[in-house]
Amino acid sequence: MQRILNILREPLFLFSLTAVAVFGLHAMAVDDTGTTIEVRPEAIAGSIDMQRELIGRPLTPEERAEVIDTLVRQEILVREASARGLHLLDSKTRERLVTQMYFVMTEDAPDPSPEDLKALKDANPEQYMYPESVSFDHVFFETDKDAALALMQQIDAGVALPEGAGDRFWLGSRLEYYTPAQVETVLGADFGAALTELEPGMWTGPIRSGRGWHLVRLEAFYPQQPLAADTLDQKLREDWIQFYRERSFGNRLADMRASYTIVLPSEEEVAATKPQLLTAQSESGDGEAE
Repeated sequence: MQRILNILREPLFLFSLTAVAVFGLHAMAVDDTGTTIEVRPEAIAGSIDMQRELIGRPLTPEERAEVIDTLVRQEILVREASARGLHLLDSKTRERLVTQMYFVMTEDAPDPSPEDLKALKDANPEQYMYPESVSFDHVFFETDKDAALALMQQIDAGVALPEGAGDRFWLGSRLEYYTPAQVETVLGADFGAALTELEPGMWTGPIRSGRGWHLVRLEAFYPQQPLAADTLDQKLREDWIQFYRERSFGNRLADMRASYTIVLPSEEEVAATKPQLLTAQSESGDGEAE
């Protein structure tokens, strides 16, 4: 145990441990002016404070110098990697850059007016309704159709449904307010279609699903209905924020796009060309994984 503690106290180990965190300060650490690297004092102070919190004591002069040197070394490597176009070849780096640009280019949404919210609702009315749904009870038999048939005969003969009958179903013996899409996802399209033919309140079966056999007692189908007022207002406001951000991003991207000349190959050229960039990325990723 003491050996582990000694390792954890090693400055080189601690500096390695904080490398990613320090690298995260890169954007605020320097002024990018060509070949000049000017490290900002707030970046140094932030890195030193982070390191001090980690090791639980003030840094020595040597450790402070190492923090500063780490910022400088990382800035040099970032610039050199960019100059070599490495960010254009690595798919993960490109994805991070695109994500960062999205947040840089979007604007915070102002408070919406009643007219803004009404326009949003009118544009997508289905989105602001409780969807059509169904509730039903079922007894599940994973493989034993004969057992399901025998139980159905007992129910038809007036025998009460035994407690714990059938096999355990991972979603339980009662499914409430499931949309048709959810039923189809869980139990299959044929099962969903069979539900529409059932008489409410009556046990029926066995009905085949994608998971086994079911005895089913339909409760009811529920039509679409408007969201409750407070739920509707909350959802509209959340959607308004997303809509405004997407619109501001799209407008800025369109302005940027206008400054570029886009040259695209023909479909024939694409079909005849080996996707070298994607292949290189895949091979690089496989190599790293190994």
